[in-house]
Amino acid sequence: MREIFDYIIVGAGSAGSVLANRLSGSATVCVLEAGPSDRNPFIHIPAGFMKTLVDPAVNWLYETEPGPGIDGRRIHAPRGKVLGGSSSINGHIYNRGQRLDFDGWAQRGNRGWGYADILPYFKRTERRIGDGDDAFRGRDGGLVVTDLAWRHPRCDAFIDGAVGLGIPRNPDYNGARQEGVGYFQRAIYKGRRVSAARAFLNPARHRRSLDIRTRVHVHRVLFEGRRATGIAYRRGGAIAEIQARREVIVCGGAVNSPQLLQISGIGPAGLLRDIGVPVVHNLPGVGENLRDHYPVRMVARVKGIGTINERVRGVNLLAEVAKYAFARKGVLTLSPSLVHIFWKSDEALDHGDLQMTFTPASYKEGVQSQLDDFPGMTVAVWQQRPESSGYVRARSGDAMKAPAIQPNYLAREYDQRVLLDGMRLGRRLLGTPELAPYTTHTHSFTLDALHDYDPFWQRCAELKVSIGCHSSPRGGGGLRGSPSNYVFNHLGSFASGAEFLCRSLFLGGVTRRFPTLNFAFLEGGVAWAADLYASIVEAWEKRNMETLMEYLNPHNLDMDLMVEMFDQYGNDYLTPERMRAYPETHNSRLDEDPENYDDFRACEISRKTDIRELFVPNFYFGCEADDRLNAIAFDTRLNHMGARLQATFGSDIGHWDVLDSLRVVNEAYELVEAGLMSGDDFRDFTFTNNVTLHAGVNPDFFKGTAIEAEAAQAMAKVNAAAE
Repeated sequence: MREIFDYIIVGAGSAGSVLANRLSGSATVCVLEAGPSDRNPFIHIPAGFMKTLVDPAVNWLYETEPGPGIDGRRIHAPRGKVLGGSSSINGHIYNRGQRLDFDGWAQRGNRGWGYADILPYFKRTERRIGDGDDAFRGRDGGLVVTDLAWRHPRCDAFIDGAVGLGIPRNPDYNGARQEGVGYFQRAIYKGRRVSAARAFLNPARHRRSLDIRTRVHVHRVLFEGRRATGIAYRRGGAIAEIQARREVIVCGGAVNSPQLLQISGIGPAGLLRDIGVPVVHNLPGVGENLRDHYPVRMVARVKGIGTINERVRGVNLLAEVAKYAFARKGVLTLSPSLVHIFWKSDEALDHGDLQMTFTPASYKEGVQSQLDDFPGMTVAVWQQRPESSGYVRARSGDAMKAPAIQPNYLAREYDQRVLLDGMRLGRRLLGTPELAPYTTHTHSFTLDALHDYDPFWQRCAELKVSIGCHSSPRGGGGLRGSPSNYVFNHLGSFASGAEFLCRSLFLGGVTRRFPTLNFAFLEGGVAWAADLYASIVEAWEKRNMETLMEYLNPHNLDMDLMVEMFDQYGNDYLTPERMRAYPETHNSRLDEDPENYDDFRACEISRKTDIRELFVPNFYFGCEADDRLNAIAFDTRLNHMGARLQATFGSDIGHWDVLDSLRVVNEAYELVEAGLMSGDDFRDFTFTNNVTLHAGVNPDFFKGTAIEAEAAQAMAKVNAAAE
């Protein structure tokens, strides 16, 4: 005989826990949860979300389908599989949403869903501890909402910087208005997570009218005709069925609810037939119109002050554990995001369309469960209302098989624009006067980069495309800033973005790892390229490992002779006593690991000719027609090892004052007339080098063009010379 309840609730997440609490007060309720009870300690320790986000015991660990808007990648889509659902594994933030969204639903015909209609329910569920207007905030509900007690100087600096950009302070974004900047409110109380299970389910557990069943996998909703009457589920190895007198309430969330409806026969008829499920009700909208916010994290290295990254390693972590164990304080009580911004991608908008977060911590690329090894801080940005939409679709009638989740991230150009505007705002926020003194932002694409760009270079090689940049000159010492490479910091100009990228690619070993790629730097002429090439060669001669170990290793210093010279030639500061007091360990750093001081390690330079072979064939330099220094590229007497750099005529093309490129070719030919360049050099400058830039990567690049034959002849000549 089947068990009978008034209500059956599928899913013990946020919705299911609230409903179980309310309904079991006057009726019998059975709650079915696929996951376990919430005894896992990492659920309750706020910082434990870093563990639960990757724990299959409490997380479905879904992934999205590949999407064209995100270059075919899959994105992690964590969903809670435990009492409390996703409220037991998420980042604790309490955010009601924007009033405009609810009012928009009501205006489209959903009566009872306007902000004024649902505000009483927000207040009824909330127990706000802290400041807030009681017209908007609840004080007697089950969900405890608190302010952040922990403070970090960088958070305050970030808020001050945002205010300086015109974003107003807003201490209560869940009150009268959402827009502004301030500290987040969290579902954390006395150092422990307040999940929906803890807030609503646990207080009702003692009721005889409430039956909570965990580790239950619902297979389908049962019907009599088109009326839902019960649930079939598996628990352990046994199949069971239960009945509902009144309602079956599906609370599986945005992913599991549509999947369960579809495998039960409610959804698009075509999909149901494809997965072999009999159609109970053809409802095309089930699982469709999925919308999700695509996040972008921007990380900056921090100098001059500590961040959370260092507090959770080694001895510091032991101290934080003790602090949490004995006082429920410290970084283990924190949520992943500490500061909020709700603002506009365009100042002309009446309402905000961006959500941003800030925290004095940073996560490894593509991971939100491991902090970086360096001091870091993070600004993240989301679009609040994406126009791109997708679906959730069951792959089969098997409830245990994960559904297809396709949000179609960034499929709409509008979403791309809004997100880019948000990223620009994020960069401005990281560059405010309040944060700038603590930020060291090294982003050289290869050397010491914050990200791994090799997949990008690999994709360019697969697509057979050459890479060009037209970077404007930029000022600032950041163009020299590498935390690890002496040679990188002492080559080239402060002002040329193209030069910065070129040396970064070379010293970062990109031309070593991807020898078929060609890079074109279409600004600034060849003068900086010749200087860079010469500087790299001369720097290697002075700082190759053999020279470092023989001549520049402090361990080889004759200390007795040095003391004698200090005694004879020193002054009040340079005294023998000061030299003797200097710790010898500081004079022997090359003994720690000599390879750490090899500036050419990434590009694997072992002999001088390696530099010519990895620099000259892969780099092309755009030049102005009337720049007399173009001739330097072809001067084999001047360039080390008789190199001819690949200068290309072209920087003038596209300039507003160049209506016809043929008119400036005459200016370029003046170098031939002046005896600074030969006729063959001129042909290479105006034609051959441009051909090899593209056809050297993709032999078919010029097929079907007016110069197909000439390009083929030029390539044949170049290839013959290389053999």
